[in-house]
Formats: sequence, structure tokens, C-alpha cells
Amino acid sequence: MLTEDWLTYLRLKHGYPTTDPFARDIALNFKQDERKTHLEASNIKVPLKFVRQDLQLKSTFFSIKPLNNDSVLFVGRGYGHGLGMCQEGAMRMSKQGYSYEQILHFYYKNIQIIDMKKLSFFKDE
Repeated sequence: MLTEDWLTYLRLKHGYPTTDPFARDIALNFKQDERKTHLEASNIKVPLKFVRQDLQLKSTFFSIKPLNNDSVLFVGRGYGHGLGMCQEGAMRMSKQGYSYEQILHFYYKNIQIIDMKKLSFFKDE
């Protein structure tokens, strides 16, 4: 994508401060090592789900890097909506020896796994 098209999209559609050198650098060198929900700078949060929809990307899990002076490259790492558990990722973790509990805790933060048979509400009478 042309750099100017990307910056224009951010500025017009989301009010992103593309003239601010710090914000511009973030927009042109956006990197996701872990999935994020927003591209963020100068108190402006651009929801990645809208970027995905507007630019017809396969996932919100992408990074951006400059190709040359006039283009940026979107490098995707996922395929989906960015919510919940990635089936391929969960299968890969399972093949690597992770337990179902470790996999669930990786995808869903701050959860508790309980045996429903131990809850009186769910016991058969």
C-alpha cells in the first residue's frame, strides 16, 4: 500500500495525528508480537477491527513495515476475528505438549477452570 494512502486513511477515517512525528513512526512501523486491539498514539486509538474491515485484511493480527520511501507492507499472522481461541494455534500448542488448561489460559486471561461435577448446582439428583 502506498504510504500516503495509509496515512490519509488513518487521518481522515480515524482522526489519527499523522503530522506528529512520533505518531507517524508508530503508524509506519506498527508491530504486533502479541495481538493488540488498537493502533494507538497521542491519545488516539484506532480499532484494528475497523482497519481489518476497511482494508479487507484477513485478521487484526498484522504488523506494518516500510518497504521503501513510498510504500508500506502489511504482514499478517492470523485469520479470523481476533476474539477467542485460534483453532490452528491451539492444535499446534497441543502437539507441542501443552495441556488443555495451559492452552485455555493462554487464550483467555483471568479465567478459572472448575469441575462442574463438584458444584452442587450441577449435581444430578
